[in-house]
Amino acid sequence: MSGVAAGDRPAPAAARDLQRALAAAAWGALAALLAVILASLFRVQSVPWPVPLALLAFAAFAAWRPAAALLVVAAATPLAGVVGHYWSYQVAWAEAIVIAFAAGWAVRRIARRPEGALAPSLRLPIRIFALVVTASLVVECSVEQMRVGTSGFGELLWRYFSLDYFVSGPDQYLHAGALLLEGLLLLSVAARAAAADAGAVGRLARVLAAATAIAALVNLEALVES
Repeated sequence: MSGVAAGDRPAPAAARDLQRALAAAAWGALAALLAVILASLFRVQSVPWPVPLALLAFAAFAAWRPAAALLVVAAATPLAGVVGHYWSYQVAWAEAIVIAFAAGWAVRRIARRPEGALAPSLRLPIRIFALVVTASLVVECSVEQMRVGTSGFGELLWRYFSLDYFVSGPDQYLHAGALLLEGLLLLSVAARAAAADAGAVGRLARVLAAATAIAALVNLEALVES
C-alpha cells in the first residue's frame, strides 16, 4: 500500500506544477497587456513623457512593495483628476494609477511571492464575479468580431489598448468591464494586505479619507470661484 501511495504522489505534484505554470502565464499576459495600456500615455497629446514614465516606475514599486503602493493608490486616486487636468482633461488619471498598480501586482504574482491569504468568504464571490464580467466581455467581443471581421477586430483591439484606452470614456464596453475587474483586483489586494497586517485596514481608511477630503475641498473651491 505504501508503494502504491508513493507512486501516486508525482501525479498531484505534476498537476500543481502545471497549474502554477498556467497561472504564471496568465499573470504574464496580463502584465504585458497592462504595460501596453500604460505605454499608450506616451502617445496621448499634451501628456509630457515623464508622466507615463513615472507610472511605469510606480508599477515597478508596486511589484516590490505592494502594501506601500496600495497606500499610494488610496492617496493619489482621489486627487489624480485634480492634478492631471493640467495636462489633459480627457485622460482617466485615477485609473492610470490603478492600472500601474495592477501591472506591478501582476508581475509580482508571476514570481508567486508570499502574500496574505484571501479569506474564503471573499475568494469564491470574487472569482464568480470576475468570471461573469469576463464572460460578458467575451460575448460583446464576439459580436464585435462578427460585425467588423477578424482582422478588423484585431486592429480595433490594438488601437484601443495601445492608444485610446485612457481617453475612450467609461461607456465603452471594454472599459466598463475593465473598471469592474480593476475594482475586484483592488479589493483582493486590500483583503490580502489586511490578512497579512491587522493595521493595514486602518491605514488605508485614514489615507483614503484624508485624500478624499482634500479633493472635496479643491472641488468646492473650484465651484465657489466659478
